[in-house]
Amino acid sequence: MELTSEISAGEFAALTVVLLDPVDWHENAVRARVAAALAEIRQDAGWPQMVAAAAAAGVPESDGSAIVQHALLAGTLKTAAQREAERIAAIPPPPPAPTAPGSVTDRQFAQALAKQGVIAKDEALAWTASGTLPPMLQAAIDTIPDEEDRFDAKMFASGATTFERNHPTTLLLAGALAPALEWEPDEIQARLDELWTFAATL
Repeated sequence: MELTSEISAGEFAALTVVLLDPVDWHENAVRARVAAALAEIRQDAGWPQMVAAAAAAGVPESDGSAIVQHALLAGTLKTAAQREAERIAAIPPPPPAPTAPGSVTDRQFAQALAKQGVIAKDEALAWTASGTLPPMLQAAIDTIPDEEDRFDAKMFASGATTFERNHPTTLLLAGALAPALEWEPDEIQARLDELWTFAATL
């Protein structure tokens, strides 16, 4: 088998400055690495068995590289690539991402927003106790252009005792709040999952 290495003309020129024969040096370097690899393999606990199995197949005990080749073909020795593949395959998969709860109570929702600094704590208390919307939420609702959607959003936010993660009005409110919360449009769903998951712990 032939192994080749590609280097630029400039790199080869640099080698000619310090070496009489860059090609010969390259071959010697490869052979030195092969010898080091064989020495490392001979330290393997299974080396005597590899030698015996190869000898039974007519491979001279003095021919280390042929013994290695026989062991690889027999499956008693594995390449670095095979060992790495087995190591990766043995890594357990990451646990599944937690699924956001389908709904949270109005108290959990208001408390989560307060704890995250989205609204003030006294605003959360007033919202839960009397349905008084925090100014930030009211301002977001006022930006909804359609009158019926705006009415639905206000009724939902002020009167709901349970906030459903996938309710259409939840998504409508999230879109209205996104600019104030600095949520990018493509991250609204993930942010809602985070908010609902956190609220469910309260």
